[in-house]
Amino acid sequence: LDSIVLDTVSTLHLHAYISEAFREPIRTSRQKLQKLQWMERTIATATCGLFAGGALFVSVAQHPAALQLGPAAYTKYFSKMFGRASALQAPFALLGSACAGVAAARATSSDARGAWATAGVLLGSVVPFTHLLLMPTNLEILACAREEKAAPEHLFSTWGKMHAVRSLVSTAAFGVMIWCLATQR
Repeated sequence: LDSIVLDTVSTLHLHAYISEAFREPIRTSRQKLQKLQWMERTIATATCGLFAGGALFVSVAQHPAALQLGPAAYTKYFSKMFGRASALQAPFALLGSACAGVAAARATSSDARGAWATAGVLLGSVVPFTHLLLMPTNLEILACAREEKAAPEHLFSTWGKMHAVRSLVSTAAFGVMIWCLATQR
């Protein structure tokens, strides 16, 4: 009888040990997934915030101030600013949009998936918008700069309005991402 009780207790201990051993990798995998989700969401939000902040600065402060310089000075300034700005803005938009897409794919609820997907699409939409609608104006201003002549004022007006669209869309994406983080979606 003692042998049977000892075997039963040993079997229960072994079962508990094995059960715990199998639960640990699951717990560890769950923790790894949570860390990955946190990183994806943080990178998406940070890069979107950097893009939106830069775009807002240009729309609210830099562009209006540069308009006061007059077309000749603004044309020269624009040609020097354009390459630097595009080297920063495009990677932020692409990385933020991609990370938001991954966050949407890994989200555990439909409202979280929808919110992260919306934010990713909003931020990602500034890339084709820029290339299809804003780039022709950019190229006209840059052509004037190469010819060392002032770009017509209407180009700067058009550019400012289109850039404001990028600012609003990226700021909306950033707001959605902040909401997702704040509500733990």
